[in-house]
Amino acid sequence: MSNVPKVPRRAHLPSVLVVEDDFLVRAVAVAHLQDCGFSIMEAQTADEAMAILRDDRSIAAVFSDVQMPGRMDGIALAQWLARTCPSVKVLLTSGRMVPDKSKGWRFLAKPYTLEQMERELRHLLVARPEG
Repeated sequence: MSNVPKVPRRAHLPSVLVVEDDFLVRAVAVAHLQDCGFSIMEAQTADEAMAILRDDRSIAAVFSDVQMPGRMDGIALAQWLARTCPSVKVLLTSGRMVPDKSKGWRFLAKPYTLEQMERELRHLLVARPEG
């Protein structure tokens, strides 16, 4: 049994920034998460995500691909977040590598189902803090 609190599927949930360079993958993820009640912003690169995060402090979590074009990948974005926005939760995804989970980032391997993505984000954003 999961210890993630049950939240009605249509309840308004925190804001999530989806960072994915593949348009179709991003579009499907965004549509599903919006349908689940999340407020969603989207970015194609880590640089674009950083600009959004500087301007919008309401974002509670970032769901980012690890490998993206540009000067930063998803891991560098997560490291930047840890320094500049430590309260923002991070969920990374990749089909090629597994990042170091000791950094406090959750990881979802590609290919993932929409339900797995939603469950991981709910766990990050709705679970009560330990301790």
